[in-house]
Amino acid sequence: MKFISSVTLFCALFALALAQEEGSEGWSEGEGSSSTKREFWASYFEFSTRDPNPYNRLLIKDIDPKITDNLILSYVDTQFSDQFVPSFNSPTQRQEFVNGVKRLKSKNRRLSAYIDLYIKFNANFVNSIRANGVSFATVSKNIAKFVYDLKVTDGLLIRTDFNINVEPQVVDEFFKELSASLHNRKLKLIGYVSPFDDAAASAFKYLHRIFMNDYSINVLRDNKIRHMTGLYRRLDDTYLESLLNKDFASDYLLSLGAPRDKFIFMILGGGYIYEKVDQRLNAIGAPKKEQDEQGYDIYSHLAQICNYLKQPSWTYRFDEEQKVPYAYNNTHWVPYDNIESAIYKVEMLKKKGLRGALLDSLDFDDSRGKACGSGKNPIAQAIKKHL
Repeated sequence: MKFISSVTLFCALFALALAQEEGSEGWSEGEGSSSTKREFWASYFEFSTRDPNPYNRLLIKDIDPKITDNLILSYVDTQFSDQFVPSFNSPTQRQEFVNGVKRLKSKNRRLSAYIDLYIKFNANFVNSIRANGVSFATVSKNIAKFVYDLKVTDGLLIRTDFNINVEPQVVDEFFKELSASLHNRKLKLIGYVSPFDDAAASAFKYLHRIFMNDYSINVLRDNKIRHMTGLYRRLDDTYLESLLNKDFASDYLLSLGAPRDKFIFMILGGGYIYEKVDQRLNAIGAPKKEQDEQGYDIYSHLAQICNYLKQPSWTYRFDEEQKVPYAYNNTHWVPYDNIESAIYKVEMLKKKGLRGALLDSLDFDDSRGKACGSGKNPIAQAIKKHL
């Protein structure tokens, strides 16, 4: 993830100041969606089937079909030809996907299933299309045909990178073509949108649902421990750090024109692990070791974190300012969401009048119910109960 640009930061700070000046009047509870039923969405990552730890694997056939009526199935390593025709890695993988979704829909007639081909809309994606001499219309039709030919999906999810580095009119042109191609086949387009990128606003009108992604754990490149899903700013945050919370990020996305009745609030089921510099410094804001370009190291599922906490070397803390949990030992620190923080997030989205919540993802929750002592899918169940 790239640095936040100075222009974006200026706009973000201005929006923050405006929101603070207006107070709660700007974001009243239920505004724009008081009569709309809230939705619970869940995602599922196919790569969990290849986890070396059998305990962490979740197959499509093992998903509880009644856990959600809106499911996103993410396939990270699908392939694209030079003409941007998508394909699965093998006919077997495709058939497993189709059979799995058919089974889920046979058990839940209300289920809508969306495929995520891990298409990241950014400058590299646009430049690759242009380099291959393909039009946006052709790319869109090829993708729409692939989704339609599966015969079991209701639409496609697309992702926007931070920073997109694409002119707003180009964003508009591509999303208009993709949305129309899918619509012609009675399919819907939904999207993960990174916060603080103004260019993404041009896509909002073409998206059936908008999911606000969380920022990279290394977004400011200053090697400080932060919580990816902190709900509010901390009192000791600097002016840049004060932007990195879900309260501000969602308000900023709303200020860009994201409709409340499309806006889905993301809640995690695990977290990336930081490597600490000093075993004595364990609070948010403590120094961490430098990590790779994305700031990522190892992702721990909720079940793994619960198992960590059964060991005497690990400690649990809940940050009352940001309303989020974290765990640490002498060498590592992991931020995540649990039942308590998920409920706080649901209350916030309700106060802001947003459409619903997304659990990212089912395979990162305690899907077997054997690690955390709260039954199967504890975060998913908590979100559903409190929506």
